Amino acid sequence: GDLESGANHQLGFVFLYELARGRVHASLAGKECSAALGQLLARFFHLKASRWGKETLEEGEAEGVQSQSMCVLSLLLAHPSCAWPALPEDDDSKRMLARGVNVYGQWGRGSMVKMFLDVLHAEASQCVAS
Repeated sequence: GDLESGANHQLGFVFLYELARGRVHASLAGKECSAALGQLLARFFHLKASRWGKETLEEGEAEGVQSQSMCVLSLLLAHPSCAWPALPEDDDSKRMLARGVNVYGQWGRGSMVKMFLDVLHAEASQCVAS
């Protein structure tokens, strides 16, 4: 399995977010299965992050705590009609998303990726409040 960041296979939060929004399509045996796949993969990520099925911590592991990104993904799947923002599509943002960026660091603070995350978290808060 991949990490939430997508560092292993580029199938992390951004992939699941785009799959849930219908911007990435998946099919199996010629049949559209994007929505079902998005639901299954999001649940798998949640279980993996929660260390489901493991009773003790192994070396290098930490207690399972859900990230803000996984909470946002759960909200998106439960409330797809909220005004979820689109990922930035400019070249700089694409490069940052492809290689990873610390949005609180020097290069990420003023980026469109950081603005996207700010809008995303604001929409999630609005979605919870409504």
